[in-house]
Amino acid sequence: MEISVLILLLKLLMMHIFIFQCALSSSSSFYSSSKTNNNTDMFASLAIKSKIQLPSNSPILSSWNPSNTSFCNWVGVSCSLLHQRVSALNMSYMNKYGTISPHIGNLSFLRTLNLGSNNFRDPTPEMIGKLHRLRKLNLRDNQLEGSIPSTINGQSLSSLEKLILQYNNLVGTIPSFVFNISTLKVIALSYNGISRGIPNDMCRMLPKLETLYLLVNPLGGHIPTSLCLCRNLKELELCENGLTDSLPTNIGCFSEIEYLSIPINQLTGTIPISLVKYLTGHLSFEIGKLVNLQMLDLSYNQLLASIPQMLSNLKMLQQLNLSNNAFQGNIPTSIGDLASLESLDLSSNNLSGIIPKFLEKLHYLTYLNLSFNMLNGPVPITGTFANFTLQSFMGNPNLCGNSKLKPKHNSFKIKKGNVLAQIYYFPYCCCNTCGIIDNSVYQKEKQQESTIL
Repeated sequence: MEISVLILLLKLLMMHIFIFQCALSSSSSFYSSSKTNNNTDMFASLAIKSKIQLPSNSPILSSWNPSNTSFCNWVGVSCSLLHQRVSALNMSYMNKYGTISPHIGNLSFLRTLNLGSNNFRDPTPEMIGKLHRLRKLNLRDNQLEGSIPSTINGQSLSSLEKLILQYNNLVGTIPSFVFNISTLKVIALSYNGISRGIPNDMCRMLPKLETLYLLVNPLGGHIPTSLCLCRNLKELELCENGLTDSLPTNIGCFSEIEYLSIPINQLTGTIPISLVKYLTGHLSFEIGKLVNLQMLDLSYNQLLASIPQMLSNLKMLQQLNLSNNAFQGNIPTSIGDLASLESLDLSSNNLSGIIPKFLEKLHYLTYLNLSFNMLNGPVPITGTFANFTLQSFMGNPNLCGNSKLKPKHNSFKIKKGNVLAQIYYFPYCCCNTCGIIDNSVYQKEKQQESTIL
């Protein structure tokens, strides 16, 4: 009996020794693997540094040195706590020159890559597509060239949420493979040389997209109706894109929109009813209302007819810019219901009638521009109008009556279009005798302008 017990204890001891040896071997193997992986990140970081030209006082020169400290403590580097691998590389605003090393693709744990506001040149390396954990890619404000690499796609970067490439020298089209990244929330491609239109199907695979910035690219073409498939869109910026045709009839489909800016294009026609019908609350069967809209800019287009009356439910609107179009008729009374309005620009249209007194009650209004229309009658003097200057009303030869707009001099020069005009006005105006701006001089300048243009 004693011999059996002894044999059993001996077996148990041998088993524990075996388990301990296995654990020791596994720990050694893990440590060796972890060290190898850490070295991969360190060598990749040094390769990135080798492609960068740095100012003599750059902290990277002294910091990025493996003999001094761990690479996790280098300037601009952040590491994950568990694996001690590079999870974020932030070298923005460091006045760096050079190129982006393809070794960037070896930082396989990278979640954030921010090289914005430097002077990197040459194309964006294809190896960025190896960063499968990447969530934020910011290469804005550099001198990157070529097209957007094909490796920035839904298969390679399936976790990407922010793609920020604005202020570079990128060319080509907006590639379709970018629109397969269903996790994207922000696409910022502004101020590049991207052309050949906005793809018709770009929103079919972008259910989470909230921000789309394409301004100042020679895109051309029209605004596709399929943008409505980006149902969570909050900010849409299409300024100076060479867009033509009319605004899509369903442009009012963005129920979450807060910032809508489409100025300086060649859009024609009227403001579609879909853009304003959600604002009235009368059509309850429609999906959503644009009650979150804070900024609407449709300036510098060729929109015509009257400004829609149905604006009164835009309670959140702070900025409204419809300047430099061909709007006609009176200033709609619905604008008086925009209690949060801070900036209103209706200049350079064909608006007529009087300046409505309800604008005096817009207590937050700090900027007003009604210049170069065909408004008439007295200029209000109370409320917010006590703070506005003559520049808010000039170019309306039949306005009169506000002696507080008396200028320091009897004339000044302005540039409107290609014309440098000398504007004269009287020091005090009476509605029956004069306007703020001398009618005869103004008409003469308008004739000169039309001749030149």
